[in-house]
Amino acid sequence: MASKKWTIVGIIFQVIQAILPLIILYLTKLIVDTLTEQSGQIDFSLILKYIGVFGLVHLLQSVISNYQQLVTEAQQQLVTDHLSKKVIDKTAQLDISFYENPKFHDIMHLAKSQAMYKPIQILNSMTELLKSSLLITSLSALLIFLHWSIGIVLIVCAIPVALVKWHYSKKLFHW
Repeated sequence: MASKKWTIVGIIFQVIQAILPLIILYLTKLIVDTLTEQSGQIDFSLILKYIGVFGLVHLLQSVISNYQQLVTEAQQQLVTDHLSKKVIDKTAQLDISFYENPKFHDIMHLAKSQAMYKPIQILNSMTELLKSSLLITSLSALLIFLHWSIGIVLIVCAIPVALVKWHYSKKLFHW
């Protein structure tokens, strides 16, 4: 149950981390637009406000990144403990004859070792896919807002990368 809470918090952090680069990019655009205004009058107070917000967004990004690491570690520990307990409980229920079989020991060792990292690795891959998808979608929307052809080129370039990543994640999962 506690792992569900950490999963939800981790997904929320991933969504925020996917949106923050878009905000940084937009703030950069606002700063450059303000600096290059045609009127000749540069509004330094507005530029300072943009730079202040820019710094706060970077600070937020750093804080969330650190908390994301904390959430991942806590979740990994909970899942590892839970799966290790399940493996121990199941092995305690087995007949003693299984312990005389070397193949059983190989399977047991594999189950114990993979219980430590495989489930978290799959979850991290899925949340990273979510984060990347949100980032590319929001970035595409911003670029389409600026000029429609840039967003389409970005989407067309991202599709092969996504397919390759999906293919190798699937291979890794089956391995």
